[in-house]
Order: sequence, then C-alpha cells, then structure tokens
Amino acid sequence: MGPLGEIDTGRDAPGGAVWHSLEAAWAPGTSIAVSGILEDAALNDLRLRIRLDRALRHTRRQHAELAELERELQLALGQDAGDAEVWLGRYGAGLQAHFALEEDLLFPILIGLGDEMHSGVHELVHQHDRLRGELARLASESNAYVLAAGLAALRVQISAHERLEESLASKALDELPHTHAEALTASPPDRCRS
Repeated sequence: MGPLGEIDTGRDAPGGAVWHSLEAAWAPGTSIAVSGILEDAALNDLRLRIRLDRALRHTRRQHAELAELERELQLALGQDAGDAEVWLGRYGAGLQAHFALEEDLLFPILIGLGDEMHSGVHELVHQHDRLRGELARLASESNAYVLAAGLAALRVQISAHERLEESLASKALDELPHTHAEALTASPPDRCRS
C-alpha cells in the first residue's frame, strides 16, 4: 500500500451492476419517458439534446479542473514530497468523482441514443477501469521520478479517453435537433419508436 492508502475503484465493469443499470435505464428501441409521461419522440430528442449539452458542460468543466490539479501535482513533484502526496490525493479523488459523473450522467444519455453508441460507451467504461487501476498503482509509488513518468503516461491515456468521449458526444449532438421548431418538423428516428 502506498502513501495514500488504497484508492477506491468501486465502479463495475461492463457486465456488472452499474453497466446493467445503464442499459436498463436507457433501453434502445423504446420511447423515452420524461417526467413519467411518454412524449412525442422528436420533443424527447430535443430534451435529450439539452440533457446531453448540460452533461457535456459538466464533463468539460471537470476536464479543465483535472488538468489544473494535474499541473499542481506536477509542480509539487519537483518541490516537496509532502505536497506531492496531497496533490496526488486531490487528483485521484477528482478523477474518481469525474468518472462517477460520466458513468452516472453522461453515459446513460449516450446509451439512450441507441445501439450505435453501446460499443463506444462500453469502451469508455473499460477505459475508466484501466485508468482506475493505473491511478491505484501510482498511488502506491514512492519514487518521485517513477511517479512523474507514470503521470505522463496517464495523461496520454486520459487525452485519448477525452477524444473518444468528444467524438461520441459530437456524433450524438449531430443526430439530435437544435431547436424546438426543428424537433417538431423532424421525423422521429427509429430508435424512439415503441
């Protein structure tokens, strides 16, 4: 066990309870219920776009906050081991909270967009598991040079992860109406028909 103790990696991989709850919450091929009322599919798509926009704003804000925590951690690594330990703890906690946000807010929305999003979300969940494992390994590292190299490698993995998220989100946003008028004139997609 490292200087920070164990980092909780308490999320399920695909096939586990969290993954099944994501699939159950947004079963493809069904109408989306909003406030308990089945609404017109086109208007549901507009609501889904609004939810996706909101989730993406939260996700992007956390990406920026995590980048700032990572910068502080990198500075602390070169100066004071005690400060580095504190910043690593903050960074780890921030990363875990970020993964929880994505898994609880963003991924269910993407799953709700249909079967074509499943493989992408499945890969994102697998990446979270790998990143959690890497973070736990880094938390047990006492050598500052090895820790710095590990953080650099983690940054590369996180950047690739963020690009995949953005790609899926862009694809999803392209498929959803932008305005109320557009939603009313759009033909309902097959995924929203009961």
